[in-house]
Amino acid sequence: MTVLLRVEGVSRLCTLLQPPGRRLAVRSGMDLEVRAGECVALATVTDEAASTVLRILGGEDRADAGSVMVHHAGADLDLTAADTGRVLEVRRITIGCIGPDMRLLPSVTALSAAAEPAVRAGRTPMAAQASARRLLATLGFPSWRLSQPAVTLETTDRQRVAIARGFVLDYPILLLDDPTSGLDAETRDAVVRLVRQAKRRGSAVVGAFDPAIRDALADRLWPAGASESVARAA
Repeated sequence: MTVLLRVEGVSRLCTLLQPPGRRLAVRSGMDLEVRAGECVALATVTDEAASTVLRILGGEDRADAGSVMVHHAGADLDLTAADTGRVLEVRRITIGCIGPDMRLLPSVTALSAAAEPAVRAGRTPMAAQASARRLLATLGFPSWRLSQPAVTLETTDRQRVAIARGFVLDYPILLLDDPTSGLDAETRDAVVRLVRQAKRRGSAVVGAFDPAIRDALADRLWPAGASESVARAA
């Protein structure tokens, strides 16, 4: 299977306030390959560290050393060396991200927010909203809230919008930052089904998951050997 994401020797440093200017490695020497149709779960890292790793893989944060190679537009591209415009292009059509930091404009409705990634990628607003509407229904989003401003939604409904945004396009690479936290069992099951569908389409998935979701989805853990056994997804 094609390697869609390859991480080699990636390190990320932070600058400490005390003592001033001292730099500390928060992640060091990361190596990872993820193939089409595979789900890799982040393990033995804190929630903050997992979020940092996912931001580096998605091009939101730059690594201080090493390379993050993504298979984009038929060729491999190093996100650590790419300019901002190229990174944004990758995030528009190749990498889908679901995380806790979704930024929403006050005037955007829930439906428009869910459909927006598909519109940016070139789909018509009508087609994008039709896909978003189906996804939101699958995730248990109340239909009467579709026209509400997204910023006024309750936390769990905002989360449903964030999940729909991540699946409204068939992204080759999916980065999931604890997507089911705080959701009810029915919605968690819906997310599991969506991830499995993405894997069958050939998406490479990397995520931080709660243990139950991790064991249902992950083909392996990173770092290797973090757990004795992981149930392979059906």
